[in-house]
Amino acid sequence: MLGSAIARLEGREFEYMMKKRSVTIGRNSSQGSVDVSMGHSSFISRRHLEIFTAGEDGSGTREFYLRCLGKNGVFVDGVFQRRGAPPLQLPRMCCFRFPSTSIKITFTALSSDKKEPRNVPESPIKPVQPQISPLTINIPDNIAHLMSPLPSPTGTISPRGAGLSSYRTSRVLTSEIIGDNSQSENDKEASGEDSPKDDSKPPYSYAQLIVQAITMAPDKQLTLNGIYTHITKNYPYYRTADKGWQ
Repeated sequence: MLGSAIARLEGREFEYMMKKRSVTIGRNSSQGSVDVSMGHSSFISRRHLEIFTAGEDGSGTREFYLRCLGKNGVFVDGVFQRRGAPPLQLPRMCCFRFPSTSIKITFTALSSDKKEPRNVPESPIKPVQPQISPLTINIPDNIAHLMSPLPSPTGTISPRGAGLSSYRTSRVLTSEIIGDNSQSENDKEASGEDSPKDDSKPPYSYAQLIVQAITMAPDKQLTLNGIYTHITKNYPYYRTADKGWQ
């Protein structure tokens, strides 16, 4: 026998406080009595269930177990336990139901105040956390080598070319596309020495023509229409060519 209640069993019309290490549940008969009587249903055996505890552990809690003795078995939280099965360890709260009936018992384990948990030293084992360095991005001053050629596979120039209006971008494109001789080519263009005197197609890519137009602008900025005007003014071929080149 124990001094105080260690668990509670509740039914529809009763409450039983468990104060000893083992109790039996079933129905009373001339052959003997049980701790918790569930009436006279023939679906409930004279000794149907046994609830027992293995005692206290170091944390001040008890572990409770159920042993099924009745031939019809029992449901514990909806899971069937047959007669003769190994003892089932119970959670701190659960529900028993007798098969073929609506008779239920709610089991609740009560905390023990006899042994309070001591101050347990913190475990020296720490979860391993990956050391993630902050992401840093360095943007170099000269990004010309990262840029792709401007002409599209169809030979057309997207209106996106108007975005080349900044002075910095025009210098980068000039350095990438026409190289170190860009200044001399621009000087030739300004003087008219390198401009074709006939209607033959000039030996420049669309990207080079765009850079030439932007570089020759006074403020190093041009609209898309300004680029078209510069090209047709300096290269007669594009005056009569199909407008698809634009």
